[in-house]
Amino acid sequence: MESKEIKAVSDLFFQELLEHIISLRDVPKVQLERVIGPVIGFFIEDIASALLDGDEIVNLGAEFPLKKAKNLQSTNIDWLLFNKSRDELVFFELKTSVSSYSDKQFQTYRTWSSREKAPWTELKNNYDAIAKDGNEKYRKAKQLLDLAEKGLPNIKGAKASIVYLIPTGKFPSGKHPVEEKENEHFFSFMNLATKVSENFQSRKWSEFSGPLMMLCQKLQELDIENQDARVERSLNYSGRETGLADIVKRARQHGDEITVGFTGGISLLASSLPDGLKNRLFLWDWTDYTRAAAGKKDGRNWLSGSIFLEIVEEIIPNI
Repeated sequence: MESKEIKAVSDLFFQELLEHIISLRDVPKVQLERVIGPVIGFFIEDIASALLDGDEIVNLGAEFPLKKAKNLQSTNIDWLLFNKSRDELVFFELKTSVSSYSDKQFQTYRTWSSREKAPWTELKNNYDAIAKDGNEKYRKAKQLLDLAEKGLPNIKGAKASIVYLIPTGKFPSGKHPVEEKENEHFFSFMNLATKVSENFQSRKWSEFSGPLMMLCQKLQELDIENQDARVERSLNYSGRETGLADIVKRARQHGDEITVGFTGGISLLASSLPDGLKNRLFLWDWTDYTRAAAGKKDGRNWLSGSIFLEIVEEIIPNI
């Protein structure tokens, strides 16, 4: 098998894997964050870099423990990162549903990010204490952390920031956490897709840029589902098509009488891979206001039927 064929098969496998993982959101007792976490973790440096406008990011470790005051128990950050461009620690938290957001957890992170004193020395001492009395996994992880620390001479003076990657939707408290500080950031999966698209040509991506784009596109379904859970009057589309063939058929039939939703707009659509488009969900709406849904739209994320069709036919000529 030639290299091009191998890549095509591997891309298809990854697409099918993402389809399978996202489908698990409907299975009782399955925690999607735990299932999708390792996949996101593989790309975590590129994902954080895209969200933070191209900053250079180093992954210090997943499930980084924040030791509790009275014992060796801990609250764990999904990923602790270091932003080399800003000399800043990053507490990175993933949520696949707004219902899993915990204000108590956020406030715990904020106690570290709001300190005047740089937190690394205390964080590392606490980690060493846990590793000393912990299991073998902690001791091995400590060796890797010690090695990473040696390559980051500015880490001891670094302040901390917070980054949440979380779907859009209504938070349990009834409102989005207020971003009172510059070092607190909340991004949706739609934000991620747009920012990866914006940075796709402007920075040197890894050889896995194609799968990263597929991942971003697939994760947008979590945003769409959370939006659909809102009150009916907020809907901003007239229909949904569950595959590329169906939305292409509708675009050919109605042309500019419809508009097609695609978060990231023309640039992200034009850089999409064929297998990343074929089985995804598409939203559409009429352009005639007497038939169109009443909800608000971000024009950057909606394409006229003819433009959508033109770009798709460039990607898949025989569609």
